[in-house]
Amino acid sequence: MTDIKPETNSDIEAYLKEKGILTESYDDPEFNKLIQELTTHFNWDKLEECFAFALTEYAKSIEALQERSASLIRRQSAWSEVLCAVDRDKSVARIQVCGDHIQNKQAKLNVMKEQLKKAIGSIRDHSSSMEKST
Repeated sequence: MTDIKPETNSDIEAYLKEKGILTESYDDPEFNKLIQELTTHFNWDKLEECFAFALTEYAKSIEALQERSASLIRRQSAWSEVLCAVDRDKSVARIQVCGDHIQNKQAKLNVMKEQLKKAIGSIRDHSSSMEKST
């Protein structure tokens, strides 16, 4: 296992110079003042408080989004159930109408069949009586 040592200001400065982000800054009095303030007056408790606040707010927003998503999923599920029930009812009604139509047509065909049987019987009887008379 390697021993990881913390970065120092000089390490950060060397990296920034290497990448061309930072030029010679030793001549700048503001830079030296900034470095001094960072090393002596940095409030780690305040940083921790800021991160804790940010993460708490993030967790709250994620929780709110999860609750909203769950609510929308329940609503979508309810609508799906309603739509399925409506479609089922419409399908049953459509099948019933088709069944009634078929039964009506079948009844009409049966009536026509009986009429044709009677007509054929009448024609047969008439033909037989014509043959007997000749």
